[in-house]
Amino acid sequence: MSKLNHVIIEKNKKFSESYLWEMQRRYFDKEGVDAWVNDVPFYATSNPFLAGCYASMSMRLMQDWVKKHPEAKQHPFYIIELGTGSGILSFHTLNRMMRIIQRLRLEDIKICYVMTDYAGSNLKYWETHPGLQKYIDSKMLDFALFDMEKDTTVTLKNAGTVLTPGSVANPIIVFANYIFDTVSQDAFAITDSQLYASLVTLSTDRSNIVNGKPVSMEEIKIEYENGDLHENYYEDPTINATLLSYRDAGIRRSHFLFPTAGLIALSNLKKLSNDKLFLLSTDKAYSYIQELENLGTPDIAFHGSFSTMVNFHAIAKYFELAGGKSVLQTQRAEVNTAAFYVGIDLDELPEFANAVYEHVERLSPGDYFALHRNIRENFKHCPINSLAAHMAFADWDPHIFGKISKQIISLLPDAEHETKIYLANHMPELASNYYYMPKIYDVWFDIGIVFHTLRRYSEAVYYYQQSIHFYGEQFNSVYNLAICFYNAGEVKQAQAQFKRALQLNEDSKETKEWIEFIKKEEDSKNNPLF
Repeated sequence: MSKLNHVIIEKNKKFSESYLWEMQRRYFDKEGVDAWVNDVPFYATSNPFLAGCYASMSMRLMQDWVKKHPEAKQHPFYIIELGTGSGILSFHTLNRMMRIIQRLRLEDIKICYVMTDYAGSNLKYWETHPGLQKYIDSKMLDFALFDMEKDTTVTLKNAGTVLTPGSVANPIIVFANYIFDTVSQDAFAITDSQLYASLVTLSTDRSNIVNGKPVSMEEIKIEYENGDLHENYYEDPTINATLLSYRDAGIRRSHFLFPTAGLIALSNLKKLSNDKLFLLSTDKAYSYIQELENLGTPDIAFHGSFSTMVNFHAIAKYFELAGGKSVLQTQRAEVNTAAFYVGIDLDELPEFANAVYEHVERLSPGDYFALHRNIRENFKHCPINSLAAHMAFADWDPHIFGKISKQIISLLPDAEHETKIYLANHMPELASNYYYMPKIYDVWFDIGIVFHTLRRYSEAVYYYQQSIHFYGEQFNSVYNLAICFYNAGEVKQAQAQFKRALQLNEDSKETKEWIEFIKKEEDSKNNPLF
């Protein structure tokens, strides 16, 4: 960047007040749910395995709580998901909660799952999503426009209920996945054990300025400079005490981020919950003080929007100062899961305490993701039994099936009979995990291929029809549908679909041969030779 074309956007600002966050909000406002289709990564924090972990911990908390407080059954347990975005995590968690409710006969516990976001277009998408309708109809699911950086109450769109301090009887459960890293944070530096505010200066090339504003976040240069830190840096005394605790943390030199917006939101939600709050968060994060030693200036990852590392250590310290505790996953190379709670005693809630240990530490979402990554990179060398086992471990996740389906289908003809039956029996479960989003992988077509390969033609017909319903008529789906109709004995249906396939691909020699074959076959039946 030449000095001549060098433009200063802002100088020596608190990072939480930087223009970058305004650009971030504009991006999500503009893109809506398409942000997760085009750019924003989501799988590590929105998959069925993780949802199963969250559902288990949440249901065990509710189950233990009503055992200890029988009157709790008279009031709903609110589960508030912050920055819901696409809705994938909500969908999978609701499905798994319902499974637990049915198996443990917990139908008498009242649950209201609240999907929240500040982008109104996301709410409109969720409200009409076919995968969520049964939960909307049962009143187990509601929605709220909620700006976690500003709002102090939560208004449920369908019920009209306003959650305010004093209005909620039971503990509030909060899910915050891939959100603390995308809302405003502050930066600080420690030099020779002294704590400083780390102020940011933004600059860019003049070509990146349109109508006086920067266009591309990725072309913005960020520089940090130490500034004075006064005693009351934050209005909230607990948040301020959390920050000042880093003066005595034993760090000699480092830079670190501080989850300003996240802590403000948690402070407000703690008040809503009457100081009975359980938070689950999975993200790329630092959990322990030793991880914060000798860090350089913060890294920012750009992917349409941008994200940063999350300081779970600061959130844990905040809960400690507020009279609560945390369960932090021991250090892993993958994503990090943490549980934070206040007003809840794990010693009095044994099944809940065990679930937290099982899903945060013993086998965490990060552990699952590490194993998934290995399979994803080596699946071409795996036998079909291993791939089937991985699908079960992934809780029959369509996203993973999309990565390995071609390999499974190629191995299916020579698979053992038991493996064929096992995979076929779980295809409906795979389909039930399908959450439609624009441009998302067509799992219906590949399930159709599985049944087609197994010569279970009537079942293949159903899944090809679903593929056409969601993704429109494509030559391959219509052609395969026609073949399966024929083999299922539905000859007229087959001929009609072959003719439609030929309209979609006039050059298809195979389709023309099928049409001619069926015509001759029908003529032979109508005009037998004696």
